[in-house]
Amino acid sequence: MLYQELIMKYLIWLGIPETGSYDIIKKIAKKKFKEEELKELKATLLQGWKNKLNTEEGFEENWQVVEDAAHYSFNASHSLSYAYDSLYGAYLKAHYPLEYYTVALNMYSDDLDRTPRLIEEMSYWNITLHPPKFRHSDAEYMYDRENNAIYKGIASIKFLNENCAKELYNRKEKVYNNFIELLVDLEENSTVNSKQIKILIQLDFFEEFGKAGKLMNIYKEFSEGQFKYQKTYCEKTKIKRLEALNEMEFQDIDLPIKEKIAAQIEYFGSPTTITPELKGYAYIIDINTKGSPRLTTYGLGTGKTTIVKTYAKTFNKKKVEKGDIISDCKLIQKNKMKKVGEEWVETEELEWWLQDYKVEVIGF
Repeated sequence: MLYQELIMKYLIWLGIPETGSYDIIKKIAKKKFKEEELKELKATLLQGWKNKLNTEEGFEENWQVVEDAAHYSFNASHSLSYAYDSLYGAYLKAHYPLEYYTVALNMYSDDLDRTPRLIEEMSYWNITLHPPKFRHSDAEYMYDRENNAIYKGIASIKFLNENCAKELYNRKEKVYNNFIELLVDLEENSTVNSKQIKILIQLDFFEEFGKAGKLMNIYKEFSEGQFKYQKTYCEKTKIKRLEALNEMEFQDIDLPIKEKIAAQIEYFGSPTTITPELKGYAYIIDINTKGSPRLTTYGLGTGKTTIVKTYAKTFNKKKVEKGDIISDCKLIQKNKMKKVGEEWVETEELEWWLQDYKVEVIGF
């Protein structure tokens, strides 16, 4: 019995009044029948079955079908609309995948289960997902057809908002010869504040102008240095200070990777940096010392987040804290233990155990 209408016809055939057949289906589906009521309904249907067929044979099997179907069946019109939705979705995914996944990511942006599945699907279409970038990102996810890419929205970043996103995206066609020219424009003609600019620098949003360490040094000089620039200054002062700022030399250096990942976790909610040459190094996102210590780690070379257990003796000997980086990890898989009654029983589920590691002190 595929549709609710078929179950209703079946109930009516066995003597249930038409007006009550739908209510019965809903009560079965929501498990609202009391035990005595369900027995009474079953007895009524059995009597109807015997009146129609002069036998009880086959009734129990049919009763089970009705009870099972009521838990999942749709009405016919609902099923048809779902079928059309599925068909349209499949067509759009096949012919306009970039647009389809952009809309889907925006629609399910708060769904922590569905979003990773959508991102995984995108790889089939060779669509790449990028963190927010200047000239590419608005408030929400946006696609870049030329590069078959989707860029995350600015409004998803902690302490930023839709207004800030619009002000930055509206500058996507403007020409800036250097980062200082952009900073002047933002100071003079936007509401983007100092805290927001620093966050965006840490997240490599302005990457086209240089590495984050260089841009942060430029911004510090621009906003609080000897030649700081403010829109309240007179034009003569502004010109002199800009000349001095443009004459300064800044080394194109990056921020320490620990600082960048900490910023990504703080403002994105999760790390995004992947550095292939750092394969074998892991950043400690979180530590739980209840029972056997559990470390939530982020692979700097792979971008994978993994929860690993370690032995208390090892952990106490080689203390690590959130934000530390470890390397030379010796990992094994062991069967997970589950407490049954008073005993610990081995299960089929496997979990990673960190037997040994090295805590990196410098170079990050």
